[in-house]
Amino acid sequence: MPPRKAVVKRKVTSDDEYDDSRDGAGDAYATGASDSDEDCAPGPSAAKRTTSKKKGAKRKRGATDMSDDSEDDFAPPKKSKTKSETASKTKAKARKPKKLELFQSMPLDVLALIMSALDTKTLLAMSRTCSAFRSLLHPSQGTSVWKAARYNTARIPDLTAGDLEEWMYASLLFDRTCHVCQKARADTVDYVLRARACASCMRSNSKQQSKISRGYHSQVWDCAPESRWSPGFETYTFFWVPTVASVSRRLYELKGKDGFDAFVAERKRIKQAAIVDGQQLRNWDVRFRASKITFEWDVKTSRRKKIDAKLKDLGYTANEIHYSNVRKHSLYNQPRDLTDRIWTTIEPKLVAQLEGHRDTVRKREEAKAMKARGEALRPYYDGMHTALGAEARSLFPPFGNWLHLESVKPLYEPEDAKPDDVSFQAIRAAIKAECDKFASQIQTVFWSRLVKAHSQADEQEVPKVMPVSQLKALAQRITSAINCPNECCSTFATFPSILDHFKVCTLSALTDTSLYTSAAHVKAIRHVVAAVDAVEPQRALAKSATCAALYALGDAFRCVPCQPQQSAVGPAVWSRALSLDMNWSATVLHIVARHRNSPDLPSLLYTPPQPASDGVDNPGGFIVDESEDQ
Repeated sequence: MPPRKAVVKRKVTSDDEYDDSRDGAGDAYATGASDSDEDCAPGPSAAKRTTSKKKGAKRKRGATDMSDDSEDDFAPPKKSKTKSETASKTKAKARKPKKLELFQSMPLDVLALIMSALDTKTLLAMSRTCSAFRSLLHPSQGTSVWKAARYNTARIPDLTAGDLEEWMYASLLFDRTCHVCQKARADTVDYVLRARACASCMRSNSKQQSKISRGYHSQVWDCAPESRWSPGFETYTFFWVPTVASVSRRLYELKGKDGFDAFVAERKRIKQAAIVDGQQLRNWDVRFRASKITFEWDVKTSRRKKIDAKLKDLGYTANEIHYSNVRKHSLYNQPRDLTDRIWTTIEPKLVAQLEGHRDTVRKREEAKAMKARGEALRPYYDGMHTALGAEARSLFPPFGNWLHLESVKPLYEPEDAKPDDVSFQAIRAAIKAECDKFASQIQTVFWSRLVKAHSQADEQEVPKVMPVSQLKALAQRITSAINCPNECCSTFATFPSILDHFKVCTLSALTDTSLYTSAAHVKAIRHVVAAVDAVEPQRALAKSATCAALYALGDAFRCVPCQPQQSAVGPAVWSRALSLDMNWSATVLHIVARHRNSPDLPSLLYTPPQPASDGVDNPGGFIVDESEDQ
């Protein structure tokens, strides 16, 4: 590392404290005074100081002239500081030694004891702290310290090959830097080849002998370590290209010299020992990772218990801690021991999680209690519902919508609400008015959609203004039947009969988009009715079809284009485990879902239902051909 440049700090003084005697000395020290005129020439900073000094002198003269008018305003000039005062102040501001300097000044034997108690990863980081520690640990005199650290770190085995120094050995095990490109997080390591590299560098430098370029010494393959990989029945050997290059270069240097045979023998020994060391290190790596996982789990468990105890001291119960999101929080499951400093940091966040859970539970309990109070109003709802006529009863809002009426909410929303007959009779008229308004709105919305659907299905414009009688007649047609708003139900009925079914089918509330129909539904219903009239014209469903008449046909419809796909399930169809037959409502939903975008509607196969047989042997109503039995 290059030495730092010397920096001289100057104290900025005011014009009153400026000392002319020190001006020349200061300029000479700052600019490096010499005997030549060029060296003594003042720079821009000196010119500025001269100008400021002249301005300060003018201000002083002006102040003196003004002070002559009054003796009371006279202030004595400030005394300049003596040399003794300046020296004592300099000694008081002497730089204190830093912690690293105090650590380096420690006796060598004490420092060796401290290093021997560390683990290998910490000692490796310590050796890179400064040049003093590096000079202590990298030479052979630090071997005992490294061995003690390896013993402290899960009993790291000794290398029998002896081709790595202790700090290189520690770097191979615990560094996460690629040995080739110096990229961080290089987790691929080969203990036989003594190499750690990223994925790309490992692929480009760990190669088989046949894929390495020629030009190396012929005996280099007997001297370089080789790693073996057996994914199946075959075994592949890999060499580390940088090692091959260095060994080959040394072989060429010693070729024809006295140390050639000794070098080859030593490299062969290292190669065999590297295989043994690699197996030992792989076994140690497995044990070390397992122990690390176990240790982290123990630390997590201890941290969780401490956090639970502290949260219980704050007034939270075990159920709140268990069912809240605290146990899933990252701060709760970190593999670090809980200290007072950490707890001070994470306490507000965990408390916020628990308070949010408490608020959610409180709202859930309030909603549950409100629901119970609303269910207590069921007798009042049934009384109003049964007191109406047939048509008005159909248009009466479902119980879910009835509870959302503004006049009904005061009966169950307050926590202290306890409705009785007197309070209900007092607001009965207001409830009746809101129910009539609901019936009018839902009828108007449905009629507008029904008119739009029929106009699109007939591809002709329907008059926007129609009498109420015509609208009611249009809604009673079989082509105007709509599906139940409950998603789990496939029942079709006309309006307003569908509302009576919905009140029994579910307790949910209706929305503005619940009663839905479209031109696709109208066309699909017409297609189903036409399929029945084509086979049984005597039914004349096209003129007098009703939902009850269509449901009486049963599962008598099949979609011809979809039949080959459905029959591909094989034995499930033969055993009747999967029926291909559908009733009319399921057929309508099938056409709308599967064949909506088709230019033509699919052809339907309609099978008329057979009359039930009076015989006991044939209760299913199957037709028996007596001629075949004879």
